Amino acid sequence: MSTTGSSCRRGTSTVMGTLIFVGIMFTAVIPMFLVMRQADTLHEIRKHEQEILDQEKMNEAVYIYVFPATDPTTGNPILTLKAVNRGDFVVKIVKIWINDNSNSEENFIVNPMGMYEIILDDGYFIPEDGKYYFIKVTTDRGNIFSSESGSLHYSSEGTWEEGMFAINVLISHPEPGWYQVDINHSNGEALNGSPFPIRKDASGPAFGFFNIIIKDTYYVKITKNSALIKDEYVTIDWPEYPPVVWVFA
Repeated sequence: MSTTGSSCRRGTSTVMGTLIFVGIMFTAVIPMFLVMRQADTLHEIRKHEQEILDQEKMNEAVYIYVFPATDPTTGNPILTLKAVNRGDFVVKIVKIWINDNSNSEENFIVNPMGMYEIILDDGYFIPEDGKYYFIKVTTDRGNIFSSESGSLHYSSEGTWEEGMFAINVLISHPEPGWYQVDINHSNGEALNGSPFPIRKDASGPAFGFFNIIIKDTYYVKITKNSALIKDEYVTIDWPEYPPVVWVFA
């Protein structure tokens, strides 16, 4: 028996076995590995997209003002809703809630630093005598923003009673520290308690809420270490305009 022929056959078998093994790797193992890598990549993409959506949701800044008016055609009382977008992203309002009841699907856009106004007419609700109403909205990112005006009362005489009046101050000036807010009536008299100190941290803006008793035009001046940061006249003229006004510095 030839040893040369036997060795040749053993060498051929080894080569064939190696080729079969490589073939199995290419037809089964490697595709499975590629699929797993692709699944990991898709997972990371979805995770990144969700992180972006969560960040956008956190940064939404919508202020809702609701104030009454009278329909000039019918004379019926109506409510005006004004949505102000103070954030960096476009906001889509998808629902309007009246006392936790949503009667319609909405679809209106409020651009950054823009506003949108809508009339809450009989298509939304018919006010009942002696009842309080509280309005809020939902955005497509899932945030809920309540009316800055608080609840509104519809009297037994069929009129809307005055709500809470206020001046809100939002300081985004980059320098942290103490700021002074002076608020004066139109006759020059200082608002009770004025000037008001507000401390701003380096991590974000500072907010101040100042309750107003009398509807009037107010002069608001914001300073830091005697340096003027912002001065502005604001008017509270409810119900033609919102009962809460904002000053941004």
